[in-house]
Amino acid sequence: MVINEDGLQEYTLKDFRKNMTMIMGDVQHGQKRVRITSYGRTTGYFISEAEMQYLETLEDAVDIQTVEALKAAGADKAIQPWQQVKKDLNL
Repeated sequence: MVINEDGLQEYTLKDFRKNMTMIMGDVQHGQKRVRITSYGRTTGYFISEAEMQYLETLEDAVDIQTVEALKAAGADKAIQPWQQVKKDLNL
């Protein structure tokens, strides 16, 4: 295991397989982030459920801001109902 400058615990895929139960416990209870690598390349990350919910909340907020900005710019006026699009495309 390596802990990099971001405080992220890093395991090779081989070490992850050997220590999966302990690592997942650390993620779940310790609120730690884990990066899994294979041959020096990142293969995935593990984060806690609480952190995932937080990220989803941030993503939703960004989506709402984007939609509001598009509406303010008048982009919603160009939206056509799906039935009209199908008719225009002869579907």
